[in-house]
Amino acid sequence: MKGERRILTPRLWLMDLHEEFNEAREYIRTKYFFPQPGRASTFETIIRHLGGFITIYELSGDPLFLDKAVDVALKFLPAFHAQSSSVPNPLLNVGTGQGSTRGAGTSFAEMSSFQLEFLALAKHTGNMMWAVIAARVNQLLEVQVENRGHIYREFNIAGTSFSGSKYSASETTYLPVRYGIYRIGSR
Repeated sequence: MKGERRILTPRLWLMDLHEEFNEAREYIRTKYFFPQPGRASTFETIIRHLGGFITIYELSGDPLFLDKAVDVALKFLPAFHAQSSSVPNPLLNVGTGQGSTRGAGTSFAEMSSFQLEFLALAKHTGNMMWAVIAARVNQLLEVQVENRGHIYREFNIAGTSFSGSKYSASETTYLPVRYGIYRIGSR
C-alpha cells in the first residue's frame, strides 16, 4: 500500500484481501482528509469519493466509511445551494465554498449523476435533506422531458434552462442510472 495514490477499498473487500483492506481502512481513518482546500470537480468527487465510501459502507457495514461519505458530501453541499434548482456547480473551491462553471453551465452528466449517492446517504443517515436535493434535479429533468420530449446536453445554471444539442453518447451512460432513480422513486 505504500506509495499508492488510489485506495481501492471496495475492490479489496470484494477480493477478500483482508490484510490490505485493513491497511487501507487504517489509512482512511488516520490520514484521509479529502477534499483539500482548492478547486475540485463536484462530479468527480461525488462519483469517486462519496460513491466509493458509500459502496464500502454498504459492503462492510463499517460506520467509518459512512462518516467519511457524510464529510465529503457536506464539504460539497455549497455546490448544490448556489442555485434554486439545486443543479450543482461543476467546480467548487472547497476552501471558500464558492462554486463555478466551465462557461455558462454544466453538462447533463454533471448535473444528473449524483442522485444515487444522495439517495443512499438519505437512506443510511436518515437525513432527508440529501433526498430533497436529488429530487429537485429529478423534477427539473422530468419537466424538460415532458415539455420537449428529450434532454439537452448543457444546462445554463444562471438562466435555469437547457441548451445545445440533445444528449450525446457520453451522456447515455447515465440513462441506466436515471432509470434506477425512476424505479426507486416509483416504489
